[in-house]
Amino acid sequence: MKIEYNFDKNLFKTLNLAMGIAVRKNYIKKHPEKKFRSFIKHCLYMLMQIIVIALLLFIAYFVTY
Repeated sequence: MKIEYNFDKNLFKTLNLAMGIAVRKNYIKKHPEKKFRSFIKHCLYMLMQIIVIALLLFIAYFVTY
């Protein structure tokens, strides 16, 4: 049996939203009125937070040294 794929619809966008919901499901349950982020946006925000914390630690290291 051959499976045919329909590439007319954007399946990546659907997967991105579904993964975003799966990652933040507890937050969405507590705050149903707020908009949810997609998985890529969630990962980018986490990456930005990590970079800011790393920069702060880097600056604190050289200030105290």
